[in-house]
Amino acid sequence: MTRPDLVVVAPDHVDYPLWRSFLRENRSSFGNVIVSFSPSNRNYSLVHFVRQAMQHDDIIFTSSAGLTGDWRDAAIRAALACVSSDHILFMEQDFLVWNTRLLASILATDLPAIGFCEGSRWHPGFMCLKKDLLALTCMDFGAGDGFDHFGKITRDLLQRISFVSLEQLGFSSPKDWEHLAGLTNNYDRLLMGSVDTISSPARFALYNQQALALKIEQSPFFLQILQQAGRLR
Repeated sequence: MTRPDLVVVAPDHVDYPLWRSFLRENRSSFGNVIVSFSPSNRNYSLVHFVRQAMQHDDIIFTSSAGLTGDWRDAAIRAALACVSSDHILFMEQDFLVWNTRLLASILATDLPAIGFCEGSRWHPGFMCLKKDLLALTCMDFGAGDGFDHFGKITRDLLQRISFVSLEQLGFSSPKDWEHLAGLTNNYDRLLMGSVDTISSPARFALYNQQALALKIEQSPFFLQILQQAGRLR
């Protein structure tokens, strides 16, 4: 496989230090890295900080500001305009790669679709696709009509090909990779003062403790949120 272009949607009010650290350490595994900011309409934005913190990581930044429709579909469409590789890896910042052999294994294949399932859903948290195959789908990444985000895309893909799972490639969770579902929602709940509704608070606290231990740039504003989250029990 040629190095895939990496596409990540970033809400403009949350920072993900573990993902930034992962990207910095593994930048050579990817072609273009495209971060597409999605407006959250909060009273603050971390866009300037993230752009500054990643200025030496060879990132293409774009934004769905001004685009209409489903927020994730809009952000993905903005990012796809910057894709040049024949493979695309869609990734969420709450997908944690603990074994970087996983990346090497994907680069050593030429499979049309690689990902992982949660329940019966092929999840967009980590989904590597051939660009020409993706182009044959409806290209609607939004939720609705009974589908989650990327649901219509995977429906169309499965009519043509079979996905290969990370488990089939020999990697298991949580040893080699982990998906912290609800990470961004947990930050939103913390920001709203709804600490008692945070999902898996002990795991969320550990994630934030790991983020605080990194030798990487931290937003002075968001650092306070990481510290508060790291104290949860």
